[in-house]
Amino acid sequence: MVWALGLGSLTALCAWLLRQPRLYGDGSGLVSFAALGGGESYHHVLVVPLLRLATELLGRGPAGVLLASHLVVASAAGVAVGCLFAALRCLGLSRSRAVFGAALFATTPGAVFFATTFEVHVLHVAAVLATALVALVAPWRRPVLGVGLVGTCLAITYGTHVSTPLIGFGVLGLCQLGARRVGRRFSLPALLFAVGPALLTLLVVGMGLAGLIRTGRFDPLAVDREVEIVSSFYTGHAGALALAVHNIALPLLLLTPLAIAGLLLGRLRGWHLATCLALVVPSWVFFQVWGVNERGAYLLPTAAFLAWPAALAWPTANRGTLARALALVVIAIQLTLALVQWSAWNRGWNYDERVAAIDAALPEGGTVIRLWMDAPEVTIWRPDVAELDVSRQISATMVSGAPPEAIAAAADAIDVILAVEPVAMDVSYTARLDFHEAAGRLRYLSALEEAVRQRFDVVEHRLGLWRFLTVTQPAGSSDR
Repeated sequence: MVWALGLGSLTALCAWLLRQPRLYGDGSGLVSFAALGGGESYHHVLVVPLLRLATELLGRGPAGVLLASHLVVASAAGVAVGCLFAALRCLGLSRSRAVFGAALFATTPGAVFFATTFEVHVLHVAAVLATALVALVAPWRRPVLGVGLVGTCLAITYGTHVSTPLIGFGVLGLCQLGARRVGRRFSLPALLFAVGPALLTLLVVGMGLAGLIRTGRFDPLAVDREVEIVSSFYTGHAGALALAVHNIALPLLLLTPLAIAGLLLGRLRGWHLATCLALVVPSWVFFQVWGVNERGAYLLPTAAFLAWPAALAWPTANRGTLARALALVVIAIQLTLALVQWSAWNRGWNYDERVAAIDAALPEGGTVIRLWMDAPEVTIWRPDVAELDVSRQISATMVSGAPPEAIAAAADAIDVILAVEPVAMDVSYTARLDFHEAAGRLRYLSALEEAVRQRFDVVEHRLGLWRFLTVTQPAGSSDR
């Protein structure tokens, strides 16, 4: 327990000290929800309330909400690593091997990245590893209580990410291993037809409650059309090899080859091997087929379990000064490479510069039309400026198969807004041309910008990587 707390605290401290100035993915929108309200229908239902609670403690201003976001992910990272160490010890690893395994996971580029910028993924990692630990230490001499505890953890974990059902069979294996630790052993029929259905029932209840929170009705299979559109928008734009590189090789670095070595060397057998594979394989196959390049984020919760065979593959990780020194060198090399990726993401993206550019574009307030979510809403800094995000409309147009020219109709909205207040358009997408081109999105973004330039008078404002257009009616046009 002391070692788990120590490793978890050290991880949380390091994540806090390495906190990134730039958010990633859904992070910008989630921070905006926490500061400005909204987000009740967000599909990972526990994330916004948790961030909002931290924001209430630290303040809704720009500094408070950003610090709150870092506090949440740093704490989650600490919980994740502490639980991973404790779980490895419960699985029979020596203390030195468990430390090595936990450190090997914690220093992967994927873990470092998502522990230091706000997104949902490290929260899900923490919830999955906490569930795994509960499954291993539950009071299995009282199986009803044990199943209840693990099932409740699964239901809570679903609130951090809707992919939770993918770990179901793996958790079932952990329950068997946990029962064996206290001298019990479930027969295979009991495991499959009693424990399994009970866990599934509790998970489905959690899914239904999530549907109730999002839609107002108890619906375990609630499907949000917006999520379908966004999923279609992100998937299928990268080949299998590119996905393997960007989701496995780069984010996990040394963890994957060491884990493969451990498996090939037969370090895991029987229920241990079956459980490890059941935890990892379904998730990895699903997300590889789904085809989203997310810097390995979707694989992180189950990649943590690769620390199990990886630590066992280390030849003499539990004896000798030389072995420990070599392990430290390996960890240091991996951490250094992780920080290189960390630095590349943050280079040049400064939210204060974005606010300053908007100050120049809309000195008296108005509306910013944003084409892509690259920053929290400026309303957090400038209450007199609202943001209108049209990325979903761009997504829907793209997914429908309509040509880029069809997006020009979105310029009609500017006419309506200009009748009420000044308008600026965030066209900073040009700083990420490769990213948008890879997703097939660049043509649509460019088409909308070109349509606005042809229809209205524009004045361009640049600061750092940020680029804005102040949009006005053409000279000589009638007031609307």
